[in-house]
Amino acid sequence: MRYSMMQLFLARRMNADDLFSGLQPLQTRQQHTEAAFAKEIRFEYWKRPYVFKPFRSPEEGYIVGVIAKEHTVKVAGPPEEGFAAKEVEDWETANMLIDSQTSQLAAMQQGVVGDPLQIFRSLVDHINQNFKDSDWLIEVNPVTTKEEFWAVADRFKGHIAEVDLSFAVPNIWGGQSETEKALNELKNENNAQEVEVKIKNKDGQLNPDTDRVRASVDYITKGGGTVRLRDDTHSTIYSSEHEENAVATPIEPDFPIQQADVGMITSLIQRLFSI
Repeated sequence: MRYSMMQLFLARRMNADDLFSGLQPLQTRQQHTEAAFAKEIRFEYWKRPYVFKPFRSPEEGYIVGVIAKEHTVKVAGPPEEGFAAKEVEDWETANMLIDSQTSQLAAMQQGVVGDPLQIFRSLVDHINQNFKDSDWLIEVNPVTTKEEFWAVADRFKGHIAEVDLSFAVPNIWGGQSETEKALNELKNENNAQEVEVKIKNKDGQLNPDTDRVRASVDYITKGGGTVRLRDDTHSTIYSSEHEENAVATPIEPDFPIQQADVGMITSLIQRLFSI
């Protein structure tokens, strides 16, 4: 199986009046992450029922669980019914693991369950709605490769009409790039949780190859937001949110978390998070 790699961002929830009060959150980012995913959660994605179910982790600081989707399958009935086909309820599961210290996330790509990024965003939306009194708001973004972005930009040179950049503001890496400094300033002075930038040229003569855009793409591809390119026909030619652009880690052999023993889960954690 392949695992899509993602990054959780936890933005501080503050009223504008509290911005300069110096009040410290009641929980750290790690504590909130562990509390948010500590119990079974029932949520919906595209009006279909899903369940997140955690299991005991053999490694401290790591959350392990599955996201499950209910669906129906056809099975043959008993002999007395002439083996007539009938539909029964079934649940398909996809493994999900979180490093609560670094907020890295690995989610199994399981076609029946669906797109890991979009499903996990629905789960996070549900968590945010049910933790309204928390100090933290959770966001999730894909980890991608900057090489893929620049390959597309080079291929469509002379036909790029728009670059859309969306940044998750909390600076969890402690970086000192101009991009990270600017985002930190917007967070600290304006209470921003997200920043969006659109760069346009209607003639398709946009040049994205600048130091500022390169620094932005570097930040975003680590999971710090999303980026999209449009050409002069208004078609999307690149999106970091498309599953095929996500960094994926192959794991073989792989086992459903609910069927794996301690050794299997420990090995999975080590391979996914390189510990």
